[in-house]
Amino acid sequence: MSDEKPAASSKIGPFIFWIILIISAGSIVLVTTSLRIGQQNDTTYGNVYKKFIGSWGGEINIVPADFYFEDDNAEAGKSKEHYLLPDSIAVNSIVNLDKKREGLISFNSFLVDVDNEYILTNTTSFKDNLFVKFNRPENASILYDYIVIIDNIKIAAEIGMDGPFILLPEFEQNQKVKINIQFKTKGIDVLKYKLAVYNRYVIQSFKAFFTINTSDYNLLQFGLPHTIIKNTKGEQLLIEMNNFNTNQDVGISFVSAINDLDQIERLIRFSPVSLCLFMALVFILSQMNIVKFHSVHYLFIAIINVFYFLFISYIIRFFNIFTTLTFAFILTSIMYFLYIPNVTSRKFAFKVLASYHFALTTILSVIFLLPIYRGVSLIIFLFVIFLSIMVPIGKSDFSKWPIFINKDME
Repeated sequence: MSDEKPAASSKIGPFIFWIILIISAGSIVLVTTSLRIGQQNDTTYGNVYKKFIGSWGGEINIVPADFYFEDDNAEAGKSKEHYLLPDSIAVNSIVNLDKKREGLISFNSFLVDVDNEYILTNTTSFKDNLFVKFNRPENASILYDYIVIIDNIKIAAEIGMDGPFILLPEFEQNQKVKINIQFKTKGIDVLKYKLAVYNRYVIQSFKAFFTINTSDYNLLQFGLPHTIIKNTKGEQLLIEMNNFNTNQDVGISFVSAINDLDQIERLIRFSPVSLCLFMALVFILSQMNIVKFHSVHYLFIAIINVFYFLFISYIIRFFNIFTTLTFAFILTSIMYFLYIPNVTSRKFAFKVLASYHFALTTILSVIFLLPIYRGVSLIIFLFVIFLSIMVPIGKSDFSKWPIFINKDME
């Protein structure tokens, strides 16, 4: 017995060093991949995204029109602008999500029909020309069907953007007017009305009504009071407030591929945890089941795990998260089925090791991508994994583990 101990110990050291070397190399590959994902502007997606928004349009930020009087008597040779705050603002937007593709990459492109209604009352001492400045929506590449309606009458004058325009030649004191500014445009990912420009004032009435042809969207500021009405064609979102002040904008957003890439970057950054746990479980399970893996087998088993996350990091550029995880699972399953049953028994490959491979790749990925309860889900997951392995280890006879037997590893 005394002669067997040194022999068993002599092979444990090199074996542990080999496993650590495999895990370290795999971790370097995965961390490098996560850094690559973070460099958005240097990736295929980043370049195509810039090209797409350059032609289609970017995130649409609707800037409210400015209404004001000009006081020519303020100073000699100069005029001063006296802005008029709307009594009521109503934003009516019909949003049609129409995803476009550039090659294999899909974008959350949309068409929107906007009708902004302002009700103004002249409570000032002025009764002169009422000027308006029509602000072009930020990041909009094109505006069409641009119409201005005053008290239900369409104005025929030529409209100038981003410059002073006489809306009413004489706006009498205490006179009230309703102004509708209507247009259509195209954008991607975000549609926002910049309500925060009124953050120094109290708005008497505000109403935003979004008709959306999908339910796959998010409210930008979910803390604002809102109502959602579902229908067969999508949803209608109503935001209504009275006598309020806010520094928040109002709008909706669609899940962007860039957001998906950010989540995947975080997943790949922590993926060495999966590799480390999987390799530890492969060793323990093989020893308990008297499975004699050659050292080279551990290398290829680790490669299967690493390839799962490599597949995710590149497939996500072309598909959504669910499809990406599905493809990564299918591709690594093919690698698993073609290799593992050839180096061990089918019973061990499919009834023992396969479940842990699925758990430490697909299930762990889903946990890391959860928007909430990620930490507690991870703790529960690790608890179940360790519990499933602790009981068999407690009943295992360590003297029968191949690593401790005085015999060369095959």
